[in-house]
Amino acid sequence: ESEVQPINLSEAVITPFFEIPVSGHFSRDEVEITDTSQEFELDGELQQQVEKVWQARKKEVEAKDGHLEDRPKLVVLDNSIKSGKLCLTLGHSSYKYYVGLTDPGLRSQVGVEHLPKFLGAAALLETSDNYIVLDERSQTVFQYNGWLSVFAGSTELNDLDADGVIDPFTTAIREVKEETGVEDMEIADIKCLGFKVDRFIDADEMLFHVKTKLTKNELESLQRNKNFDEGKSVFVPVDADEVRRKILEFSKVFVSDGASVLTLFGRDKFGQEWFNNVVERLNRRGNVYNSLTDKQRQILEDKLI
Repeated sequence: ESEVQPINLSEAVITPFFEIPVSGHFSRDEVEITDTSQEFELDGELQQQVEKVWQARKKEVEAKDGHLEDRPKLVVLDNSIKSGKLCLTLGHSSYKYYVGLTDPGLRSQVGVEHLPKFLGAAALLETSDNYIVLDERSQTVFQYNGWLSVFAGSTELNDLDADGVIDPFTTAIREVKEETGVEDMEIADIKCLGFKVDRFIDADEMLFHVKTKLTKNELESLQRNKNFDEGKSVFVPVDADEVRRKILEFSKVFVSDGASVLTLFGRDKFGQEWFNNVVERLNRRGNVYNSLTDKQRQILEDKLI
C-alpha cells in the first residue's frame, strides 16, 4: 500500500538541534542520487594539520583497543525536491578528513561554510511487537562513547542498489544488520522519512524507518552471547510519552540523528498535535542550551551519559 500512496511532502522542520528541509515517505524509486566524483581538497598546510589530528585520534582509539582506517567518503553538494523526488548531488572526500576536521582550531581555519557535509544514513529499527531499538555505543568507537543513538553511519562507495547506483537505503540496512544481527530476510519494510541537516557536526543524513519481522524477545534471543563492535541494543516501547522522553534526552547530548528520526517517527505514530508539542519543547530547550558555555554543556552531557 505504501508504494501506491501519493508522496506527502511536509514543510521544513527547524529546531535549534537539526533542520529537516523536507520529510515524507520515500521509497527507493523516489530518491535520486547523482555522483559527480568531485573531490574535496585542502591546501598543503591544512592537509598537514588534518594528518596530525588523524594520527592523534588513531592513537586514542587504538589505546582503547579500537581501530581507525581511512577510506573514501561521500559528501553532499546539493539537495532538492524535483517532481516529487528527493534528489542528492554528491562529491567525494575521505574518513581522514572527517576525523581531522573534528578539531575546533582546524575547523575555524577552514571556515564552517567550506566544511564538507558528509553523507550518512540514520535508521530507527522497530520490532513487530511495537518496540523501537536504539544503540548504546561501546567505549571503543571513535566518537560519542557510551551515548545512546539510532543505527547510523556513513554512506560508502560500495553501498549500491541493484543497478550499481549509490544507495543510502543499502547503508541503512547495512548499519542495522551490523549492529543488531538482523538479516535481510528478517526486514519487513524500509522507508526514508526525510533528509536532515545537522547543526552541530558536518554530516547530512537520510533518515530511515526500518521494520523487522522479529519481536523484541526474538531479537534479544538472536543477540544473546554475541558481541557487536558498535554497542548493544536498548529496547523502548512505542509509547507517546516514552518516545518524547527519548527525543528530549537526545537533545541534551546533541544526538541529532536520534532526535530527528524519532520526531518524524512519532508524527507518523502519534499525530500532528504530538509532533507540534515536541518541536515546541525542542525550541524552548534549544534557547536554554544556546546560553550555556562549552564547559557547562560538557557537564550536562557527561551527567546524562
